[in-house]
Amino acid sequence: MTETTLGFMTNEGPSRKRGALRLTNLAGDDLVVLTKTELDELIENASDLADLADLADEGATAAPRLASEAVAAIMEGALHPLTAWRNAAGLTQGDLAAKAGLRPATISDLENGKLDPRLSTAGAIADALGVEIDDLIPPKA
Repeated sequence: MTETTLGFMTNEGPSRKRGALRLTNLAGDDLVVLTKTELDELIENASDLADLADLADEGATAAPRLASEAVAAIMEGALHPLTAWRNAAGLTQGDLAAKAGLRPATISDLENGKLDPRLSTAGAIADALGVEIDDLIPPKA
């Protein structure tokens, strides 16, 4: 463990507030004092940035965003959520099927309400789109 000795100086010059303390180590480096809350917030923000960097390193993309018109159509039952998310991602049924490891006919059947997916199928589609499984479930009528 490194031992650090602190120097305390007051600086009343024009660049400092009157009576403010300046903390330095023996080498003259300025030191910063934070509250525990400020430190915790910095650590949390750094963790969030690290998570984003990990996603970028993995080549992950952000989830698509739905236009308000698409959300309204989903809520009215006029558009299947899977179709809305697929369109928002700019994918064809074939593209999505390939990303999810499924047949294009499966995507078509799901979008047309002819098939209810197994959990594993819904999970594969959600992963391919970058959304949660819940986002793919149509609202109750």
